Amino acid sequence: MKSTKTPVGSTDLWHARRVFGPKARASGRTSQVLASAALSADHFDPKASKAALSALVSLAQRHGEVRALDVEVVARKLAADAAESLRAMYAAVTELKQHGALSRPKQVETVTMAEIDRLERGALPPTLVKRLRRTAGLDLFRIGADPIRDETLRSELTTYLRRQRVPEKVLLEAEVPPDLTLREAAQRQSAASLAILLDPQAAPSLKVNLLGRLGRTAGPEVFPSLVKFGGEPGEVGRAARLAIGQIEKAQRMTIVLASMEVKPYSGTGGLSNVIPEMARAMAQAGHRVVVLSPRHQVIDPAQLTHTDRIGSVPGPKGNEGFGLKQDLRDGVEYWFLESDTYFSKDRRGIYGDPGDYADNAARYDFFSASIPEALRLILGDERPDVVHLNDAHTAAGAVYLRQEPKFADTATVLQVHNLGGAYQGRFGSDQLQNMRFKDQGLYYPTGPAEFYGDVNLLKLGLTTADAATTVSRRYKQEILTEEKGEGLHGVLRGLDARGKLYGSLNGIDHQVWSSERDPLITHHFSFADRSGKAACKTELLRRFALPEIPGAALVGVVARLTEQKGFDDIVKTIDGSMQAGKNVQFVISGDGDPQIRQQVEALIQRYPDRVAIAPRFTVETEHQIYAGSDLFLMPSRFEPCGLPQMYSLRYLTMPIVRAVGGLDESIQDWDPATGKGNGFKFKDDLNEAFDRALAWYQSDEATKEPLLRNAALSDFSWEGAAVPELLTLYRKVQADRTG
Repeated sequence: MKSTKTPVGSTDLWHARRVFGPKARASGRTSQVLASAALSADHFDPKASKAALSALVSLAQRHGEVRALDVEVVARKLAADAAESLRAMYAAVTELKQHGALSRPKQVETVTMAEIDRLERGALPPTLVKRLRRTAGLDLFRIGADPIRDETLRSELTTYLRRQRVPEKVLLEAEVPPDLTLREAAQRQSAASLAILLDPQAAPSLKVNLLGRLGRTAGPEVFPSLVKFGGEPGEVGRAARLAIGQIEKAQRMTIVLASMEVKPYSGTGGLSNVIPEMARAMAQAGHRVVVLSPRHQVIDPAQLTHTDRIGSVPGPKGNEGFGLKQDLRDGVEYWFLESDTYFSKDRRGIYGDPGDYADNAARYDFFSASIPEALRLILGDERPDVVHLNDAHTAAGAVYLRQEPKFADTATVLQVHNLGGAYQGRFGSDQLQNMRFKDQGLYYPTGPAEFYGDVNLLKLGLTTADAATTVSRRYKQEILTEEKGEGLHGVLRGLDARGKLYGSLNGIDHQVWSSERDPLITHHFSFADRSGKAACKTELLRRFALPEIPGAALVGVVARLTEQKGFDDIVKTIDGSMQAGKNVQFVISGDGDPQIRQQVEALIQRYPDRVAIAPRFTVETEHQIYAGSDLFLMPSRFEPCGLPQMYSLRYLTMPIVRAVGGLDESIQDWDPATGKGNGFKFKDDLNEAFDRALAWYQSDEATKEPLLRNAALSDFSWEGAAVPELLTLYRKVQADRTG
């Protein structure tokens, strides 16, 4: 049994046949297991019910599972009454599954809240209850009982499992499941903990331990169970009541995101896109979110609200002041730190104009040092639960926050968006005199701020923040190697060994990036109705002055013109495709290296009907390339997260990516034999992946549809996975900090 958001499978439908059978309806058992009134609708006469269930079974046989997307596609082809019956039947089966009415505990390897619901209602026979508790205890032993950090819990679980007659060999061989996210681990721990708490034979000390863990990791779905335990006398009742309070508090945290740039106010790249989307999703989840960023010259002060809040921070040159301006957008509080000296006066750029500013070391240090004082002015007596720092520009903020008693219980998380040498905040040792931590014993050989004789702000943040996280789990693994660690692999390995390094894939805004509602594209479309996709392709060819060539695949590229983005491979692929006579066209948008642009323009001269590049990068062109292209090429040499491959899927444009970083994590290689995958992926041979993608495009519609379906079902929304994962990380780091 999987979580309630997972698709309906063929096994679920097999069991649903019995629930919806005539005998079940006659006896009234159906109404007992369904909270919904769907079955009482007129659409559920025996004939319509049977036909709808048969349609669901056919979908399951075709795809191996059924999702709302599949139901809607089929429903559009049916008459109104039949379509409504199909939708209602799917909703009813989904609700049955949600309440655990279709699960088979003999076959589960993990416990979910559906089984807990049945366990609490006494709906499981004794033999299955025993099986469930063994499964829960073993799963919790594997993922929640670290031999070092959770020695007490591990010992108590060992005793519990021995009483459940789990062989010693099984305990000795128990390993943490691979590729388990923090959120998935927390959900599994919550359900497993409740299964053991509901065992009257479990030791009180084990129950107290488990209740404490629930308070630090569980969500509101455990409230009904905890309320029952809260009424018990003694330590168990006290622990349950404390856990309830902790969970309630965790539903409204005060979160601060500190970033050097944030759109739509300022921005040069992915960081400025990520921050507002992340902040908005967190605010929509019920948290108070404060974004703190400099008020750069590019930000019109007239767009912001003036405040009389003025602060200062001591520095090498004495106290230096700053002001604060405010804006409220999408439920997020945006605060902008004003300083003519460091951010606005005669500075048209954010990091340089056009090269780096000579005083960037002092600028980053000033912004970082201002964070504690700015938060006092913004929050008053309230303290933030978490301060989320971003890259080297704010990394030293972890040092300054730790120095303030007010923020003793505030957790600090440093997110590394790119570990590249140019992004580490590395400066000559002479710059130490311009930094406020120069006399705090942080700079010495192999010390927190020292890096081969230089000052390294990112290293300082990594070694002083409560935790660090990268923008994908795969990138986290890569930077632990000497090859990709950019000189910091030793520091990062140390963090990882202490459980302080994490990886969490960024998300995208599904409202902004949507083929069904995007205002920047000429025609809207969806998986159910793809006619607008062809119209977008026609318009894109017209925009790039390319002819419509029958059967030609249109390949889009949106990237900075740099070696990192794999433009040497892109140029070779274009030239090789033309020489091989492949029926393909290319449209490119991006700014960057003039030499790379010259190489692309040389290809345009040779193949004017096949290759085109936008005169300059615009957001409108970017959206239209995603919508109008058939394939999307992204052979980056390294990619910490990558967002374009996620964008392309939202427009049913199949990505071709190199298996690195976030590209490897977000794209699963298409396998026609299994029907799994949402794109084309390669390690070394781009040509092989490119040819597979072309062959897929040139196949018939029935062959193409399964991959298009998988693309449409790919969910990289912030609220879907990225923000829940970050919120879980915040709670874990907070719990580790406060004990």
